[in-house]
Amino acid sequence: MSKLRVSITIPLDQWEETGPEHDPKARLLAMLEVNGSLLHLEAYSVRETRYGVQLYPEFEDTWAVRAIRESAEHEKVHRTKIAGRMYVLIATPYAV
Repeated sequence: MSKLRVSITIPLDQWEETGPEHDPKARLLAMLEVNGSLLHLEAYSVRETRYGVQLYPEFEDTWAVRAIRESAEHEKVHRTKIAGRMYVLIATPYAV
């Protein structure tokens, strides 16, 4: 089976800053459409420490961060740079 890799770059002006008041860029949100399905694309700011990937405590209770943490327990989670800052991405479908 062939594996096709599609690369998408979200323009900076399409990211909405949704982080806490003291650091709105700590969480970014964009809308993504894949084959007609609308997705929330969330970017959570991270930093690497000796304890692993660290996220803002304000986001600890979100299911997205719990999913990121669960994945990180088993393997290193891929990170991406947006406007010079490191983020972990997670995509979820819009509710219908």
